[in-house]
Amino acid sequence: MGIASRQLTIPVVEDSAGTKDTASKFLEVPIAQSPSGSNDTICGSGWLSLSASGSGGELRWYDAPNNGALVDSGSTLTTPTLSNTTSYYVEEVENTPVQSVGPVDNNLFSGRYFDSNDNWGCLFDVSKPMILKSVKVFSDMNAQRTIELRQNGNVLQSKTLTIPNGQSRITLDFQISPGDQYLLKVTGSTVNLYRNDGGANYPYDISGFVSITGNNTTSGNADDYYYYFYDWNVKEVPCRSDRQEVKAVVTDEPSLSFTVSDASCQGGSTGAVDLSVANVSGTVDYQWSNGANTQDLSNLQAGNYSVTVQSGSSCTAIDSVNVASSGQAPNISPNVQDVSCEGSEDGAIDLTVTNTSGTSDYQWSTGDTTQDVNNLGPGIYSVTVDPGSACSATETTTVGQGGNRPDITPDVNDVSCNGDEDGSINLSVTDTVNPVIYQWAHGKTGNSITSLSPGIYAVTVQNGNLSRPGMGTGFWRHTRI
Repeated sequence: MGIASRQLTIPVVEDSAGTKDTASKFLEVPIAQSPSGSNDTICGSGWLSLSASGSGGELRWYDAPNNGALVDSGSTLTTPTLSNTTSYYVEEVENTPVQSVGPVDNNLFSGRYFDSNDNWGCLFDVSKPMILKSVKVFSDMNAQRTIELRQNGNVLQSKTLTIPNGQSRITLDFQISPGDQYLLKVTGSTVNLYRNDGGANYPYDISGFVSITGNNTTSGNADDYYYYFYDWNVKEVPCRSDRQEVKAVVTDEPSLSFTVSDASCQGGSTGAVDLSVANVSGTVDYQWSNGANTQDLSNLQAGNYSVTVQSGSSCTAIDSVNVASSGQAPNISPNVQDVSCEGSEDGAIDLTVTNTSGTSDYQWSTGDTTQDVNNLGPGIYSVTVDPGSACSATETTTVGQGGNRPDITPDVNDVSCNGDEDGSINLSVTDTVNPVIYQWAHGKTGNSITSLSPGIYAVTVQNGNLSRPGMGTGFWRHTRI
């Protein structure tokens, strides 16, 4: 509870001339400080949890800044499902204790259940704003009664309720301002509540707060009578703070729309996505399934792409988009013929091309523009096939070497004497794999020939490990004896 200064105007007693005067004075009076509240935010629609904190009093939630309906009490408020931002208002009430005043029960003296009339009741004065919570009554029948609070003949408040037979406590909750000569009574044809005929000992009071001063009857021993209402439960009117607005904020989810440019070719990276976003505020974060964190995407292949968008209000939206392809790239299958032998240029590449229609253009790394190429040496060759549909494809392949030329070293034995035929040639051959074929110019075979006369002899050595026989022929050796 805080302290605040309030200016009060205080009347002064009339002077001898009958003139009234007033004076103003600043007084410090305790008032409850407004609680502090915390808003809550949700995307789309749903329930929200609002919270508030005060200085120890009861927190009460309302649907309006003044008056309005009591929605809930406590430090938190769980709203119903909301689709729009809604304001609630919380106040702190400094609760006051319940106190008792008046006779505890009807054992004061003798008495009876009074039903002669409905004229009489208890008179009392109030010094501070007060709530008359409840009273105890004794009834000899179960019936409805109307309990009234009056002052100077005017009905200020009333409550009609059923009072059972016997002793019971009835709830009134009359809020009463400071004043004198209030009357609490029963009104109606049915009274039948217990009244003591004597034993009353007025006043019954709580000092400085409330005093039951007597009754309003003028017959008999009026000062000894006590009418109907025993053991009053009363409390000071709680001090209330000003209400604090607390908002249940409902924000729209981000709205996503896509403009898609399809990839021009299957496998090509020419697609793009232009993302438009509405209902966002503050910094907006983007996270795409391909790892990008930009709003838009480019250089995309055909496929499905999803994006998570989070705005500064913590609202998140997830959506996906498909990038298609407008055509298929040619499918290239090369059939390679390796070079038959070291130093030869008899390699070839035969292309088979599918997924095309009409005429395609070919561009080889050799400069050739035909579908197939021949007379190739060992090496790496690439070709780009363009079918004229904006979809092109490039293929790279290698032409290998079939084998090395045999290395021939002759061992020559000359003829011993002129006219003899006892010369010979024995060949040593490397870089071969069996079988090795020897073919001499004069028809002999094998790596050695004998019984030779002086002359020139030529041999062809074919390496047997070649995948294409006849492509790995060795060079001539001339040996003169």
